[in-house]
Amino acid sequence: MKYYIYPNGGNAKYIKNALTSCGGGAILELLDDNLFFKLINTIREEVLSGHSKIIISSKRYEYQILQTLRDNGIPTAVSGISVIGNRYNSYLKEKYKNKKIIGIFSDAESRPHYKYLGNIREILQKNGFLIIYILCYENLDFDNIYNYHKNRGDEVIFANFEFLSQLDFIPFVISFNNLLHFSRNITTLRIHSSLDEVPNYVWLNEIYKSRDCELAITLSMYLNSYLNIHSKTHYDYFKVNQSLSNTDTNPQSRFICGGYPSIDKEAFDVPKFKSGVRDTVIVVSALLSIYREALCIEIIEFILSLGYRVIFKANPSHTCFLENEDRIANRFLEYDRFVYQRSNEPKLSKEDKDRSITAIECASSLMYSYPVTSKRPAILLYPNKSDIPKDLLQKDKFYNPSIHIRIFENEYREKLGNVLELLANDKKIQEEWYYKIESYCNCDIYNFGNSSEYLANFIIRWYEAREILETAF
Repeated sequence: MKYYIYPNGGNAKYIKNALTSCGGGAILELLDDNLFFKLINTIREEVLSGHSKIIISSKRYEYQILQTLRDNGIPTAVSGISVIGNRYNSYLKEKYKNKKIIGIFSDAESRPHYKYLGNIREILQKNGFLIIYILCYENLDFDNIYNYHKNRGDEVIFANFEFLSQLDFIPFVISFNNLLHFSRNITTLRIHSSLDEVPNYVWLNEIYKSRDCELAITLSMYLNSYLNIHSKTHYDYFKVNQSLSNTDTNPQSRFICGGYPSIDKEAFDVPKFKSGVRDTVIVVSALLSIYREALCIEIIEFILSLGYRVIFKANPSHTCFLENEDRIANRFLEYDRFVYQRSNEPKLSKEDKDRSITAIECASSLMYSYPVTSKRPAILLYPNKSDIPKDLLQKDKFYNPSIHIRIFENEYREKLGNVLELLANDKKIQEEWYYKIESYCNCDIYNFGNSSEYLANFIIRWYEAREILETAF
């Protein structure tokens, strides 16, 4: 039997991969519109004689495709999403029968090392779990992520967002960022991939001139069975946010107060407070370097002019913006006090942290992880205060006064120099921030230093409880 998969896009690769995995030795050919109409007579004859079938690879455009097939005299077609998805699902159920399996959907770009999971995978594996990674071809860094798993000998399957809804062979899946549509039979836990968890909606509104980002992220979180919460501050935000304007009267029943696994090890690496040479400002590459390049350059020039050392830290998660970072860095490479930390050098050294005064950006996860792992505040640069809608600024949950200093764009020349001087030289101010941030870590962040074990134990207990569940009566 020969199968034509049409159209060649969206789910076509996933259907082809599923048919190949299930075996059967079928001949597979992907069709785009040009090839379809070029071969239309041959395809019609093969379908009518029973030697071929057309598999529709798009649920979204299924109606239009069926109309096209009918108009061209082709009487039958197979729904690739439903039929092939079910066939693939049955194959995977048999393959992993009687095994304790946990899925991880890899939807975070450029970071196949999954640092935001802390030690969760290792704890689960020690308790007899097999981890299956779900990858999608559409990921901008697919080759890097796939090769990472291939080299480790990991179990990998491929499923994008539409094809994913047909698979329920995995009872429990961990996801990170995207708006995903899992089968209703799958329990999902969203573990956000950065410590901030609540984005800087002030800046997203500034960039996109729209507040729709918050709605999209709200829905992507709501579609998960469980939502890991990093801190008490975030809990208060999500209690309102996930109620969907009181449509859900008890959203906190889905909350797992697990904290942030990625900083478990670093939580115990911060030395006791000591004063010393602090001469370095870490300028983080994120929204400013991408969307406000001129302002980013201006900020670096200003800090250098004050005599401070600058580390311009590239973002290892945004490799597609490497040109922006190189362009900014190239303007300052001649300065002795300028250091360009490229994306293949993602970690700040202990020496650089010890020398650092602060880190500056507007909406990077480092604006949370830097303070809690250095016990020094981060400076958030915001747009001109007069340009920010008042209600948006009032409910801003990205800024947290326990770990941040907020400076508006139109006042940075007036305030930034004074703030840096105090943070660099005033021992009393340094000590106050140290203990203020330490209190935030111990009193606000859940399971600080022990998040991986807490979340892994939740998954293990969930799996054990599920063993007594009957699916029929």
